[in-house]
Amino acid sequence: MGKVKQWAEDMAEEYLDSLESKVKSRTISIDQAVDIAKKSDVDFALIGFDEYDFENDLYCYLSDSLNQKGMEVLQ
Repeated sequence: MGKVKQWAEDMAEEYLDSLESKVKSRTISIDQAVDIAKKSDVDFALIGFDEYDFENDLYCYLSDSLNQKGMEVLQ
C-alpha cells in the first residue's frame, strides 16, 4: 500500500476512534457524530464503510459500539 493511502487510512481510523470516544462519553449523540462525519473530508471507505450508505453504516457501527458497552443509545 502506498504511503499516502496508508496515511489516509490511519487518519480515518483516528477520526473514527475520536467520534466513538465522544459518543461513548456522551459528549455528542450518534446523530451528531454522523453529521460531523458527513462534513469531514475523511474517506471512510478506506476503513470498510460503504461509500453509498455511509451514514447508515456509521450509525450502526456507533450504536453497536454502545450496545457492546451496555449503554443506551441516545439520539
